[in-house]
Amino acid sequence: MQFQPVYIFDLDNTLIDTQAKVKVGDQYYSSQEYNNLDIYTILSLHHAGKLDIDFSAFDSLDQLLSEPLIEPTFQKLVDAYNKGSIIYILTSRFDEKLIWNWLKFHNIEIPITRILTRSNSSTGGKYKKMDAVAFKKQQIYGLLEKFGTSVEINYYEDDIKVVNAIINEQDGYLYNQYHKNFKIHLC
Repeated sequence: MQFQPVYIFDLDNTLIDTQAKVKVGDQYYSSQEYNNLDIYTILSLHHAGKLDIDFSAFDSLDQLLSEPLIEPTFQKLVDAYNKGSIIYILTSRFDEKLIWNWLKFHNIEIPITRILTRSNSSTGGKYKKMDAVAFKKQQIYGLLEKFGTSVEINYYEDDIKVVNAIINEQDGYLYNQYHKNFKIHLC
């Protein structure tokens, strides 16, 4: 029996050209420098009272709707949706409802449970403090185990660190087990 392929898309800098910036209220560091740090490091500095951090640009539907689409990858999403494939959005953002509304604006309706975020309401927010790379790797491995070898899985991601973590020799046993059916598209 042949199943429809599964498609997993990262959001920022894969489907959209993210213009939103983290606003950092420390006079010694620019927000650009902090955009390159891991979110866990930023939050650690924030909780230690060293930074005033504002992520509100990432929590705004208006901002998300204003982000330019990355047409080739976005068209892959539309094509997969129109073929009736199973689609997941895997993102380091926190608000799955915001992303669900963004998809709906673009006439794409997928179950909110297929929008995997670090504060996903179905997980009780247990991933909030997990760094982006570890979060995405764990989610990908979970999907590989869920679908097994019976279906082709296509993953679209812009971050080479995430890709390397997934295929890492040390703990990439699931990648090695499923690599024939698992295609990573570095965008």
